[in-house]
Amino acid sequence: MTRSHLRTCLTGVLLMVVGCSQQQWQAADPYGLMEAAYRQPFPVIDLDQPVASKTSDRAASLKARLARRRQARAAAVKTAKRHPWQATGKRTWTYIVIHHSAAEKGNARQFDLAHRKRGWDEMGYHFVITNGHGGSDGAVEVGSRWRKQKWGAHCGGTLNNEYNEHGIGICLVGDFSTALPSSTQRASLQKLVAYLARAYDIPLANIITHRDAPNAKTNCPGGRFHQYVHGPMKRVMAPDLADARRPPRQGVLATQR
Repeated sequence: MTRSHLRTCLTGVLLMVVGCSQQQWQAADPYGLMEAAYRQPFPVIDLDQPVASKTSDRAASLKARLARRRQARAAAVKTAKRHPWQATGKRTWTYIVIHHSAAEKGNARQFDLAHRKRGWDEMGYHFVITNGHGGSDGAVEVGSRWRKQKWGAHCGGTLNNEYNEHGIGICLVGDFSTALPSSTQRASLQKLVAYLARAYDIPLANIITHRDAPNAKTNCPGGRFHQYVHGPMKRVMAPDLADARRPPRQGVLATQR
């Protein structure tokens, strides 16, 4: 058998095998679906890119909702934390008038009852600072007048009732004709006055004692305390209130007595 004859025989056998395989393939996949699938290129996956899934989408959505809830709660807490001396209403305040009770004991409730017995609508002061006899030493009691942003009833006799209409009344419990309020009372007074002066742009010159008001016929809040207010207290407060540039309204004494 020659080489050419042998080559022809081998070729025939190979064609028969290929033909049989193709027939078997076609018999198993008459519509050519498997063949078409095997001919499709394999997909290329980039391992550096995150694979999106419904589970990860839900987790991201839940995380965003929780973050929004935390932000809403934080905003609500911030809004709820009001300063205890912050008023809700609006009123023009020009003066801060400091008084003493001239009695060793007392508090806002007792003053309210006493003032009502005089025929007043309620306690005339806006704030009371107790001395340990009727309330904690240095405690600042907020009167109902302040909560309502209502005119005061603590400094009558001034022209057009100016120092009641636009004056914030603060009363310290005690008689300070010859003594000073306790150190705790003085510290509370300074904090309260500084807060009010900054909040309502009240200049240092308009922080007065009762006896400073025009037509006032009183020694309130006592000679010793009066000197303290216009001396040590104002010297300490002056740097913090230097930006309160509103000029004193007509009626404020240029030189304190």
